[in-house]
Amino acid sequence: MGTGAGKSNLAAFWLVQALMRGDIVLIADAKHFSHPWAFKDMDAEYGLLPNVGYARWIPDLHDALVWLGQELSRRTLEAERIINAKGDLLGDVGPRLWIVAEEMNLATPLLKQHWADIRGPEQVKKSPALTGLGAVAFAGRAVKMHLIVIGQQLTAETLGGGSVRENIGVRCLARYTQNTWKMQAGDVPMPPSPSVPGRVQCIASGGVSETQVPLMDLEQVRELAVAGTVTPCPDGMPGITRSTQPAHVGVSTAAAIDMGADLPDVLGMTLAEAIAEGILRRSIYSARKEAQRPGFPAPVGATRQGVASRYRPSELGAWENERAGR
Repeated sequence: MGTGAGKSNLAAFWLVQALMRGDIVLIADAKHFSHPWAFKDMDAEYGLLPNVGYARWIPDLHDALVWLGQELSRRTLEAERIINAKGDLLGDVGPRLWIVAEEMNLATPLLKQHWADIRGPEQVKKSPALTGLGAVAFAGRAVKMHLIVIGQQLTAETLGGGSVRENIGVRCLARYTQNTWKMQAGDVPMPPSPSVPGRVQCIASGGVSETQVPLMDLEQVRELAVAGTVTPCPDGMPGITRSTQPAHVGVSTAAAIDMGADLPDVLGMTLAEAIAEGILRRSIYSARKEAQRPGFPAPVGATRQGVASRYRPSELGAWENERAGR
């Protein structure tokens, strides 16, 4: 779907039903706030839902997709142990997991660049994050892992390969061009692009059906997401922790900017930005001193002279929480 056509609204309609049934969700969102109902309340306070993981910074998003590949392997080994001759699972491999890969046109180039920055000389060239995403697309459904991929134009390159795109079972299009339709629908005759808000074309099993999506009340979505059977996300799943400390501890946002913080970079955040968001609960002077000591998280990517180092937010938060617990 083109921009503003209702991609995130459709995903919310889909996800709230899954969450009420006791499923869990992992959202990988390079845009950072495609689904704010999952981690913010109506007063703009952080409040991540217990049944949702949300990875937004590229290093964390990378880890989330790598984790998916590892979780797929774990579930597959467990399924092999408990599957019967008909293919039925006679036990539990884990809660049904919905993976929302948001804004892939934005995320994929950044994931590739991140892997190029951190890859060792003996490691594979292809990002393991994209490998994990592809593995779930191919083999996830059998072990209750379901992938929802969202983008403005889902090219083969965007998804890490044409075979991944071909494995998508249901495709929803709106505000599409003839080129996009041909790419996603092949020889299925193209109907006019809908002009009614929320109207989409759903392609499945070689046919197309025009469908109306309801406009979601996102405050209600947040309430309904925990109104049914709530299954907490498992320990170790990326995206399930977020600092809830008040922002501006030790230094104001204005002061943080005056001290040299650039605009936020999706590949990581500066110490000043981490203080402004409440992830580090100390002054900028103290943070800079700590960054020179052993045990402090390593910067993301190469350190360049005259440019503030950037760090993985989850690692800064874990380090700060560990210090606070001593």
